[in-house]
Amino acid sequence: MVAGALAWARRPSNRMGALLVLGGVMVLVAAGGNTSLPLLARVGEYAAVLPLAVVVHLLLAFPSGRLRHRLPRLITAAAYVSALGVQAGQIVGDDPTAWSQAQHVFGAVITGLTAAVLVHRARTATSFQRRTLMPLYAYGAFTMLAIVFSAQVLSKWFGVGPFGVFGVQQAVIAGVPLAFLAGVLRGGFARTGELAELGSWLGTADGARPTLRDALAATLGDPALGLWFWLPEDGRYVDADGAPVGSNGRAVTEVELRGDRIGAIAYDDELIADADVVRAAGRVVAVAVDRARLNAVLQANRRELEESRARLVTAGDRERRRIARDLHDGVQSRLVALARGAGRLVADPATPAPVAAEALALRATAEATLDELRNLVQGVMPALLVERGLCAATEDLVDRVPVPTELVLAVDDEDLPQEVETTAYFVVARR
Repeated sequence: MVAGALAWARRPSNRMGALLVLGGVMVLVAAGGNTSLPLLARVGEYAAVLPLAVVVHLLLAFPSGRLRHRLPRLITAAAYVSALGVQAGQIVGDDPTAWSQAQHVFGAVITGLTAAVLVHRARTATSFQRRTLMPLYAYGAFTMLAIVFSAQVLSKWFGVGPFGVFGVQQAVIAGVPLAFLAGVLRGGFARTGELAELGSWLGTADGARPTLRDALAATLGDPALGLWFWLPEDGRYVDADGAPVGSNGRAVTEVELRGDRIGAIAYDDELIADADVVRAAGRVVAVAVDRARLNAVLQANRRELEESRARLVTAGDRERRRIARDLHDGVQSRLVALARGAGRLVADPATPAPVAAEALALRATAEATLDELRNLVQGVMPALLVERGLCAATEDLVDRVPVPTELVLAVDDEDLPQEVETTAYFVVARR
């Protein structure tokens, strides 16, 4: 009851605190069956199995405290009906043994259905949710089995008396609020005062307060909460860094200011079942969201500019490589062939002297042009850079430097994109 009261006070919109208080009350009522007061003993006898129904309710309602789907509602209702109606039949009915057997059957069916729901939730949960849910589900299932079967197992197999069975059951039930507390802490929930915490956040100096997203995440109890900003010109949401975002299966509640959409809060609706709480939080911080949106717009524009620059660099690098390849494979090859042909004419004794002189001049011109073309290709895109990568091209560049130069390489050519290799080479070359 104390654990539930604290949880209820700290997070009023979450019903888990109220359910934990209810569980504490049911344990106290059921414990009345062990007193010598006739009325308390009678009431406690009727309520003996109610703690099991509350455990079922807690498991199926965690973490928001609400039963959001039809099957969990039916299972919970059946648990309470079995805990009250079948137990009453066992007490006042004509055949207590039959009612006892019926109670065991109902308990087994309810336990099986609850386990199936929990397994389904665990399989469909995110990794973050699974880390929070699995320990809690495991202990809840253990508690249900212990309450249902402990009397038979302990008394028949180990000879434990009624008082010992009662002590074991109470010890197991006492761990329920601790297990839910561990689940809450493992989930990363912060100790907050709901939406009032946002008011104090708004009144804190900029340098002393967390980010707006962190404040919303702490207040609403969802560490993975996302705060998005609306770009009306582009018709899309971006995060604080200007990067496009998507829901990824999370619930999304829009944030409006003076009727205009300015952002959205993306949250886990398993942790926050009440969208009105999220909507109210959005209204509290709407002005702050609008101010943060301006920065997000700047970040988005900067990101687009950087992406545009990257595209230009990539296109420029691609064009450099194409020009260098065309010069090398086309003009340079033909000049080499021309120089070789002129050289053969000069070397042939049968070539007339005037023709040999012209061939010699032609070869000299072709070789000079080849040198100029190689320098041009080297300036556009070194062949060594294309063929063997940045390291080999830079080593060759350093070897041709007229002053003593030390080169330190700490990169792997295979890990570098072509445009990065080209940019790095020309940065070194221009120094």
